[in-house]
Amino acid sequence: MADTTIDPQPDLDELMKWSVDKAFTAAMREIAAVGKDGTNTHHRYNFRQAEDVVRACSGPMRKYGLKMFPKIISREHQTRGTNNVTVLEVEWVFRGPSGDTMSDTVTTVGEAADVSDKASNKAMTASEKYALLQAFKIEVDAGDLDDGDRDHPQSVRSPIDWYLEQLRRPEVWYSATALRELVAKAESNGMLKVAMPHNPFCTLEEYIIARGRQVVAETEERDQQRAESREAALAQMAAEHPAPATQSSAAPPPAPSPASPPAPQKESPSPLPKASEIQGLIAEAQSSSAALEALRAEVGEETLQRVVIESRWGKMSAAAAIAMALLELGSPPAPPAAEPQESTPEPARPKRKHRSATEERARVRMLTEAEIQAHMLNVSVHEHLADVLPAGSVDPTDVSSGVALQHLIRDARPDVLAALIQRGYTKAAELYAALGTGVPAPNIDAIVLAINEAQQPVA
Repeated sequence: MADTTIDPQPDLDELMKWSVDKAFTAAMREIAAVGKDGTNTHHRYNFRQAEDVVRACSGPMRKYGLKMFPKIISREHQTRGTNNVTVLEVEWVFRGPSGDTMSDTVTTVGEAADVSDKASNKAMTASEKYALLQAFKIEVDAGDLDDGDRDHPQSVRSPIDWYLEQLRRPEVWYSATALRELVAKAESNGMLKVAMPHNPFCTLEEYIIARGRQVVAETEERDQQRAESREAALAQMAAEHPAPATQSSAAPPPAPSPASPPAPQKESPSPLPKASEIQGLIAEAQSSSAALEALRAEVGEETLQRVVIESRWGKMSAAAAIAMALLELGSPPAPPAAEPQESTPEPARPKRKHRSATEERARVRMLTEAEIQAHMLNVSVHEHLADVLPAGSVDPTDVSSGVALQHLIRDARPDVLAALIQRGYTKAAELYAALGTGVPAPNIDAIVLAINEAQQPVA
């Protein structure tokens, strides 16, 4: 048992000569034990109240001129559900009546939660309570010791934990669309401004948006690498299979051997028209759907697919530029079937099954979206649909499998959305992101209109 004998109040002049150690020892002799008289009715556990500890120490400390000063070493702020949590590490210094201080300090940690702005105050009070308990060695009963496993309430799952679990899922972490949906859900639940547990200076909104930007940047990098690989492959094909060179008149070809009949000469392919010529023709005809259709029929869809031009929608094939112009004029995106020529008959088209009006409308919407995807990905429509077109076909309307077309469109949507965001087509990107995985898109006309509006020059 501690010596709780109450000594008489020392004379003030005499007290001013006492050292801090002497005053501390005298106060320590008069401080009585403090029990756990406080009760938390919500979590049903007992605790030692800070005011009881301060009340037990303040009298003897005043009597012997002993003072106690805090110095905050570190502060950490967290959010747990709707609670603000503050953790303080505080160093406490004792000063005696003569002005000297103890060479040894007391360092304690205080942690507290509050739904408003009182978490730091509560944490400071908790730190002071345990500093007094440890410094003065205040007696407690054996069954009244602070046992965290017995008296501390179990931790409660924080609402932000669900969002952290979602971010650990690969289908969310690597998808800009899924991250955008997660932001929308957090906004509806009022969780956007909640601090991240591992970084109290970063909110959930900032964390998800930063990850979304990283996903978009990685997608753009992959697209760039894909484009460079495609260009390298085309260059390699051109090197391995060069076009036949024209023979000079100064060196005539050797006469064929009389023993063998002369081999028939192959017709050299007709040269492609210049891109500038095609670009000029499209510019002249873009205000008339009939003129665009006539130009497509005259030059030929296959030739237009091979000619790359600079259009107001960006760099694309001439066929894609005509298709985009027809979309603006309200014409169907699919080109008409060219009439077969007598000299070079076209291969027979696959037989098309009869479709209902509903099926045909769905098919038109899917082909329109395919045209948009090809434009945004800077590839020709034929190249975009190559995996679902019959062998040898260059006409998008020859796609026979609606299921295959659905899968192709759905798989390309993340890349197309990234391209819309990169070009700053905000409204079109929002409409496109809202499609989710449903194919065909019900509002494809609104998306086309939004793209056209974004491409119009600002007055």
